[in-house]
Amino acid sequence: MKVAIVLWVLGRALFVKADTACTDQGGYCHTGSCGGFWKSGLCYGPAERRCCIDTAGDSECTSAGGNCQTTTCSGVFQSGLCAGPVDRRCCLQDSACIDAGGTCQTTACSGTSMTGLCSGPTDRRCCVQNNGEDKLSHSEAASMLSDTGISISSSGGCSDRYDGTCTSLEQIRRATITGTINEIKIPSGCSVTVTGGTETGHSSGTYSHWNGYKIDLRLNSCLDSYITTTFPFNRWRGSDAVYRSPSGNDYVKEGNHWDNTYY
Repeated sequence: MKVAIVLWVLGRALFVKADTACTDQGGYCHTGSCGGFWKSGLCYGPAERRCCIDTAGDSECTSAGGNCQTTTCSGVFQSGLCAGPVDRRCCLQDSACIDAGGTCQTTACSGTSMTGLCSGPTDRRCCVQNNGEDKLSHSEAASMLSDTGISISSSGGCSDRYDGTCTSLEQIRRATITGTINEIKIPSGCSVTVTGGTETGHSSGTYSHWNGYKIDLRLNSCLDSYITTTFPFNRWRGSDAVYRSPSGNDYVKEGNHWDNTYY
């Protein structure tokens, strides 16, 4: 009897030791159902006894906005956030940043650094390298705004640049869009709605709507408070106060909207 017990204990120890290839990858060997995914060849015993790697270990990756995989990643891979073998890594998707024409990085940005568009840690930000004269199509600009929660409204429900009842962003400067995102939407957290862009019907001039320097935003108490308390008064433009940001952009409360100019 004692011999049988000793043999059972030794066999069990060998059985457990032989499973280390599986347990080292965060799995456990069995023949039942698996709540994650199976890997063969890592367990001692019959072929149907396989290694089950529980995807609950992927929570660090999923909470960072990624998904665990071993295939190619359209964003960037980050190791150490996924259960399973070392080649199973967390793919962080950066589509919002890519749509804005940037790349996600933690190093210094020589262009415009935008927060909230990259997966992963908070110091990983979207760097947009742009020339202030870089012009966007309506769809490109609208996509950048939409990705950060900014809506567009027009009395005519249209985006034709040559129709004054429309709100068009066709040929707007990239700096105007990134300025609206970085100086207004992201830091204020306010609801932001664009009511005027590059469509016909605005005043002419070098720094005009038509030339892509200006954008109109609908008034709301949150936005009004943010602009008037964050940016110092600069001068009067007729009877309208001009508030200037540290980067030199002008914000003017003009009738039923904010008339903003990005230089």
